Amino acid sequence: MSYTDSLPKGVLGYLNVSGDSQTVVDAVTVTYKRFLNVSAAATQSGNVLTEILLSSSGEVAVLDCSRSANVVIEDGVLVTSSSDAGLVIDISDSAAVYVSTADAALSTNALTVDVSENASLQINAKSVSLGDVTVDVGGSASISVLTASFKSADIVLDVENGGAICIDADEVTTGDYTIEGGSKISMPKASNKLGSTGTFACDNSSVPVRELGFVTDSVSGSSMGTSGEAPLEESSSHTLAEFKLKVLIFVGLTLLVTL
Repeated sequence: MSYTDSLPKGVLGYLNVSGDSQTVVDAVTVTYKRFLNVSAAATQSGNVLTEILLSSSGEVAVLDCSRSANVVIEDGVLVTSSSDAGLVIDISDSAAVYVSTADAALSTNALTVDVSENASLQINAKSVSLGDVTVDVGGSASISVLTASFKSADIVLDVENGGAICIDADEVTTGDYTIEGGSKISMPKASNKLGSTGTFACDNSSVPVRELGFVTDSVSGSSMGTSGEAPLEESSSHTLAEFKLKVLIFVGLTLLVTL
């Protein structure tokens, strides 16, 4: 998912879906009524790539991913500290989310994260500056934050079972902090470890390249919420299909991904 300033006026974004067969292509459906819902028939198998391009930056306030989705969030997509809204990230099953803003700062008024089962979240940012932070990790889930500087107002980190949190920052600064499961939380480079006792290195996985991914016996979907309703226009393309979403007014988007 990415942001571009080259879309026509009045267009919220484009959704481009590519597949390795027409059958897989035809299995993808798009509906829009406040939320943009993208889904695929559960009986289809094949390779598919879904790309969402937004015309306005900093609009996604809620990210919900499940099943085996691999989701890459690029710079300019997530809500920032200039908005009153905070950022909510919820990842489950074996979904993997990559917030890839290595050359830019990640800044938001508040951050709430829940990662469970075998899911993972990796954040690559030049720096991270947050308001109040609440993070819950369960199952065998993991979070890696790769940045030079991590700052927050207050922070609550809770890790259960085989979960793990790793903040790979030279500087970690916060106000009040609460740590549960300290041995499963690692800040290997920081002098102020906030009471954590983990010593493991942070996972630094390569961000998936923009190419077709295999899906089978599952449903893929994306939803983005807006404050208005407008017709959805569809046009054919050689890749699969291109959908143009027109709205006049919108606030805080919600993106739901299941695969």
